[in-house]
Order: sequence, then structure tokens, then C-alpha cells
Amino acid sequence: MSWNLIGHEWAVDILKKHIQQGNVRHAYLFCGPDGIGRRSLALRFAQALTCPAAKKTGEPCQSCPSCQRILRMQHPDLFVVSVPENRKEILIEQVRTLQHDLSLAPYEAPYRIGLLLNFQNASMAAQNAMLKTLEEPTSRVILLLTASRQEDLLTTIASRCEILLLRPTSLEETANSLEKATDITRVEADKIARLSGGCYGQALFMQQNPDAIERVNNLIDGLLRIMTAPLRERFAYAEELSLRKSSTRENLQTVIRVWISFWRDVLLLATGAGTPIIHTEYRDVINRFVAEVSVVEIHAQLFRLEEALDQLDKNANSRLLTEVLVMDLPKLRLPVSPQKK
Repeated sequence: MSWNLIGHEWAVDILKKHIQQGNVRHAYLFCGPDGIGRRSLALRFAQALTCPAAKKTGEPCQSCPSCQRILRMQHPDLFVVSVPENRKEILIEQVRTLQHDLSLAPYEAPYRIGLLLNFQNASMAAQNAMLKTLEEPTSRVILLLTASRQEDLLTTIASRCEILLLRPTSLEETANSLEKATDITRVEADKIARLSGGCYGQALFMQQNPDAIERVNNLIDGLLRIMTAPLRERFAYAEELSLRKSSTRENLQTVIRVWISFWRDVLLLATGAGTPIIHTEYRDVINRFVAEVSVVEIHAQLFRLEEALDQLDKNANSRLLTEVLVMDLPKLRLPVSPQKK
């Protein structure tokens, strides 16, 4: 495991070569789905940029004071920008504060590093303000941005960054890594690997938080129940989803991703694809879906859900979006028990 990261060896090799060749870019954009390891890779790169032992090799020791402070995001030359608590987006004031901090000389490291987490959540004003720093880079400033997709940022921002698109690891590699790093059984590791879609960070979170797996099952059970329910119950369920604790937007994103994973399994069985399904404990239920729902409708559901994720990124009204998704679900003729098999 290069840099002690799972599945991103190719990205680590690129970043190490930039350090070894003295050709570090002024801005990097790490893209990929939630739990893929965007922040972990950015922090490890920040360690390699500041660790005294990594000047020639690009290998941070991960144990010196510099590496430890980077890991805790408390290094005097590391400046972190993220969505403030109780807010929905990164604000222009945060970017302006960052620009002032980066304008000063490094305190002890070779660079001042700006780490902008989930920058797809930055306001348009904040993104436009960030362009000034990207367009007028200084030799002692490195910017590290993370985002779900480069398309979620201004094209002028993405075009000024070295883009690293992180991909999920194979389910087997994810399960193997989980089994080695934790005390879970192989059966449990395989299940979590499937649920995480090969995103190791998300897999670790699920392993450490069993409630996350139970929530996935509850969301699928709710989906099954509501597709046999009358209109009134559908509206009530949409309201329930909208009022759950935590950020409404983040909650709905989780709901949609779980539903996408379920409909993907339905499509795989409906088309006879050889790809393993994720929710194997629902196989009997999914086979019932295949008998009742056409492939055209399955594709339509996946399209609507993907579109809904895009609309959420554009700050669509979460309550209205939830109602539309629930109302557009097909009506099953016969009840489907959520009992897993």
C-alpha cells in the first residue's frame, strides 16, 4: 500500500514523481465519489510536501511532528476550507480569508498549502473569487481541492488544476483490505465491500458504524413498502424522508444512492448480466421486481435518480424533489415483503 492508502497507487506514483522531479503543480483537484479517499490522498500529499524526510523520495514518514500535524489538520502552513457548520455552502468570505493566509510566507514548511474540501459545495461567488489565486499562482503556494466531480466546478477552475479522478477498487480488494485491517469475518467484509461499491473509506465507516448498514436495509425496506402504498402514504413517506435528522440535502443524497444501488441490482438480474449484485440478501425480492417491472421502467427509475442527484448539487428544493421521486415510483400490483432472504 503506497502511502498506506488502498487502491490509489497510480495516483500516488504521479504525485511522488512530481515531488521527486521538482515539478509540483500549483493546484490539484482530487475527484471521486464520497468515501473514495479524496481527503486522505490530499492529506498524504500534503504530508509528502512538508515532511523533511520526503524531500527526495516523496515518501512522508507519517510519524514526525509535521506529518502528525498535517494529519490532524493543525499544521501552521496548512489552511483548511470546508462548509461551515449549519451552512449549506462554502462562502466567499472563507476564500478571501484563505487568500490572505496564503499571501504570507511559509512559517516552517516549503509551501503554504490550501486544502479546500468538497469544493463542489462552494457558492458561485466563492468559486469566482478562487479563480484569482488559481490564475496568479505563487511558487510557495499549493492548492489542493476535493470535489465529487470536476463538472460540479467552474470549468475555469478545473482547467487550472492537475486533475486526479479516483476510482473505486475491486470488491475483492476492498474486502481483503477490510479483513486484514479489522476483526470482521470474510462474509461481513464481502457484504460491506458490496455496499460501499469499492470505496474503501466508506467501507471502513460502515465497519465502524454498524448503524450505517442497518440504515441501508431500512431505506430499501421503505422503498419496497411505499411502492404498494396509496397516494396518501407516499406523501407521508416523502415528508418523513425530508424531516429526518442531519442535513436534509445530505440525507436525501444518501437515500437516492441507496435506491440507485437497489435499482441497479434489479437491472442486472432483469438483463441477465453476469455482474454480481450488491444486495444479495434481497435477491428473492428483486426477482419479484423483475417479474413486475419492465426493463424500460427500470432504466427510467435510474435516470430519474441520477438526475435528482444532479439537481441536488444545483441546490434544488429537497422537499419537492423527494415528493417527485416518491410519486414517480412504479405501483406494484402485489405486496412485496421487505423480509430479506
